[in-house]
Amino acid sequence: DYLATLAASPGAGLAVAFADETPVGCSTCLPLAEADAAVTAPFATRGWDPGRFFYFGESVLLPRWRGQGVGVTFFLEREAHARRSSHADYACFCAVRRPAVHLLRPADAVPLDAFWRRRGFVPYPDLVCTMRWKQVDSAERVENALSFWIKPLRDVSLP
Repeated sequence: DYLATLAASPGAGLAVAFADETPVGCSTCLPLAEADAAVTAPFATRGWDPGRFFYFGESVLLPRWRGQGVGVTFFLEREAHARRSSHADYACFCAVRRPAVHLLRPADAVPLDAFWRRRGFVPYPDLVCTMRWKQVDSAERVENALSFWIKPLRDVSLP
């Protein structure tokens, strides 16, 4: 369903990282107004115009390729796409909210907050959406809370 939403969006973007001819990661984005209702709802609740935001979906990268600048490039490419293809004032994304000690957190997991802050994003811990997906410990879809991070794409103040 998610890929169908991206495919239907004329403003969507997809960045793919390759090692030779093998894809090793990808990153997605689309205008927030074209994202799923679960993602747009917190903005509407605040009275914020979704047209002012460009939503950065997931970035996934195989472990072997992490720490080599690909994640930075994913953010740069999505920001460039948002500026080229829209009049959005802000980029935003949401990240799963989990306690520091969580059964599903890999032992070698590194929090990405510092990485996101270096990209210019600011956390909005009270701007939250919920999504459901299957997890490794469940056959059923489980509800997860996600907090948003926002960055100006143009010369505007944060909302």
